[in-house]
Amino acid sequence: MDKGISLEILSADFYLAKASLFSHKKCNFFCRLLPQWILLLANLGLEILSDAFDQVSSPRKPHYALIGMLLAIVAVLACISELLHNGIRERVVLRRRGMLWCFNYPPPNNLLFGTFPEIFGLGLAIVQCICSAVQC
Repeated sequence: MDKGISLEILSADFYLAKASLFSHKKCNFFCRLLPQWILLLANLGLEILSDAFDQVSSPRKPHYALIGMLLAIVAVLACISELLHNGIRERVVLRRRGMLWCFNYPPPNNLLFGTFPEIFGLGLAIVQCICSAVQC
């Protein structure tokens, strides 16, 4: 009877070890992508709320415009924090390229840091913030 229990325990330990091995791979994959998706969805939500408050605002209700402007500022800060998070994770370095200073990836590839959607999103968030400040 003890041997049967020990076999069950050994088989349970084997399955737990196997499950922890696969969950570690899954965690490694999700741990890399989860912060990016959280920041992306938070930034999208802030932009939508900022647009909604800008649409609701009127001369009689200026506090909605103020809330929209504050949300636009928070969206710009969230976009900048996303770029900072990616830059720290990728270990980018500041280098001079002609007359401009640019962030580049480390020496093996020396590409410019940032993808088109990231830079475009930052630009649009800044434009949204300026438009909200002008409307306020």
